[in-house]
This record gives sequence, C-alpha cells and structure tokens, in this order.
Amino acid sequence: MTELVAASSVDAEPVDAAAQAGRRLTIMARGAAYRQRSFHEAVLTSRRSGLMTQIPPLPLPPVPLPPQPAAAPTLIPAKLRPVEHPDLSPALTHFCSRGRPLNSSVPPEIAAMSAQRRLEEILWSGTIKAFVTYSQGDPAVCMTETRKAGLDFLIRDRYYEPWALIFQRQNVYDAGGGPVWYARPEEYATLGQMDPKLRSWAVRLDPGSDWLEEREWRVPRPRDPFGEAPSIPLAELGLVGLIVGDLSWKAGRYLATGTSDGQPPGTYLPAAIQGLSRFLWNRPRDSLTSSAPSRRADNGLTWDRRGGHTSRSGADGRAGRRLPGHRR
Repeated sequence: MTELVAASSVDAEPVDAAAQAGRRLTIMARGAAYRQRSFHEAVLTSRRSGLMTQIPPLPLPPVPLPPQPAAAPTLIPAKLRPVEHPDLSPALTHFCSRGRPLNSSVPPEIAAMSAQRRLEEILWSGTIKAFVTYSQGDPAVCMTETRKAGLDFLIRDRYYEPWALIFQRQNVYDAGGGPVWYARPEEYATLGQMDPKLRSWAVRLDPGSDWLEEREWRVPRPRDPFGEAPSIPLAELGLVGLIVGDLSWKAGRYLATGTSDGQPPGTYLPAAIQGLSRFLWNRPRDSLTSSAPSRRADNGLTWDRRGGHTSRSGADGRAGRRLPGHRR
C-alpha cells in the first residue's frame, strides 16, 4: 500500500495553478453573462406583459449645496390705521441727546458733540445713523411716540435736550420700525437665547430698569459689509418737523466753494430743513410752542387741540430732497 501511494504521487502530473485560475474566471464570466441575459429577458417579458414601464434608477447620495448668504428681509407694506386714540400720536420724535450717558457703540467724535451740533450734522448729511442700544442686537434708530405733554415731561423732568427730529409714524413703519417689546427679565433672557437680533426690539422691564415712559419705537438695521453703523435717509423716515432750543437757530453754514448745483460761495441752509415745522422749547413756560416754519406754510405738522402733533392732508415736508441751499 505504501508503494502504491508513493508511485501515484510521483507519476501524477504537476498542478498548473494558472490554468485553474483561468478556468475559474471562465466559469464566473459565463455565470455573469447568463444572469445578465436572464435579467434582460425578464425585463423584456415584464414590458410585454405591461408589468413594467420603466426601470427605476438607483438612488444617488445627495450632494450638499454650498452655504448660501442669508437673504435680506422683505418688508411687507401695510397701511396703519389713522390714529384716533387721544393718547397716541401719528408722529415720532428722535431726541439728539437724552438725560443719560451714551453707550460705547457711539463713536467718540459724535459723543463729544452737543445736541444742537448733532442735529445740524444730521440735517446736513440728510441721514441719521443707527447705533447698537443698551439692549444689544442690531443697530437701531430710537424714537418716542409720546405726545406734547409727554415731550414736555421728558425735556423738563428727564433732562432730554430740546433738539430733536419729528417723523411720520407711517413712514417709520414702512422703513421697518415698530414699538419696542418691554419684556420681563426671564422673557428678555429667552429672546437673547433664541436669536440675538431679537434684542434689537427688547427693553428689559424690572424695578431697576423701567423705561415705559419713553414709549419707544426703533428702526433696526444690520451693519454694512465693513461693520460700520448704517445710515437711514431722512426722506425714508418722513421728516416733518424739528424741536429746537433756540429761536434764532438756522443751521446755516458758509460754503467756501459754493454748492454742488453751481451756486456761488455763501451761507446756506441744509436742503433737509426746507418746509419743516419748528417747535421751540419755551424755557420760562417749560413747554413746547409752535414757531414759524423755515420756509413754507404747508409744512405738514401742527399741534392739534388734544395737545399732540398731527399731519395735514396734502402737506409736503419730507426731507432728503437735493434742493439748492438757501442763503440766510
């Protein structure tokens, strides 16, 4: 038995590994061709019988899109109903200085100006800058909707300086403005956690922070691409009047090179001041009184019988027009 086994092992042909591998590949190829032919025959049979009309494609993995810039908010125009309540005003007032220090978002060169100088700079530029408030969030222009008695109170008892601009409420709303949200501390904190930009609208209300008397409106605007505070045209906000602390004030400036429309050198008024009503702070009476408009009678703003300001139909006192300056 041992000899037979040894002889068989010696006399057997050597195994060709390459030949075996080739045979295996041939068998695999024939199997794949058979399966492919069977698949197509099954498809054709299904199509003939009406059981299949289309081979569904294989699902592809989703391709992530590159991050897109946030779209600018679209304001929906809406006409506010006319003001009828005796404690509401159709006009909003922006004071150039209040009875407390400015926050750190206001540049030092503006913080160093007097309220009168700030008003003049706003009129000459034809725009008003928005700054970050104590609430944080986006920069905003702040106003009060209080009526005449409330304005008297703010100037007399809260030491607001009598240098201010008066805007139409509807224009401010159209520009994205609205009343602030007086929020309890827990609500105020929640708003900041949801979206820091919501802080632009919020004012904390607690025993140590009670600003309800301001009856505040704000017009928030995002910073420009360079991080600078945005400016809002006075025409967009519907400027209709001014509060001044000096009857002789005229905001005139000497333009050594003349005006952009070719007028000679001289002293001119800012174009934005044309046709505006003025309200003078009468210090002996501690009250605002109406004074003559700067140029035209149809100035768009008068004190009504209820002690508030109202607009007359057909009035045209908007600022921002590039009118030639008028000499004093």
